[in-house]
Amino acid sequence: MIVPPPGAETWAPAQRVDGTLIRALVRGFDWRKQIDIGVYQSVRELAAAENIRPSYVGRIMNLTMLAPAIVERILDGNQPRTLYAELISRGIPDDWRDQWRLINE
Repeated sequence: MIVPPPGAETWAPAQRVDGTLIRALVRGFDWRKQIDIGVYQSVRELAAAENIRPSYVGRIMNLTMLAPAIVERILDGNQPRTLYAELISRGIPDDWRDQWRLINE
């Protein structure tokens, strides 16, 4: 944390678009759509086709359950720096208010 001296202009770091998180969001929405339209019947089937673990597919697909305002913050580069790791390790609460609390801790 940078603390400016008294009377100095406040400074904020530039927005930082997290390409990894955005790619994960895109991938999650794509996978969800593939299951919704019947390309794959389950997460397991999709994971087998992609040659990845079903648990990973599930975690990435959970990103599609984020509140739209949080997705917007991610796309704008206004998300907390640790958001991706926290979402993947802790999981995503169902309630959008709980999601806001999670990202604003």
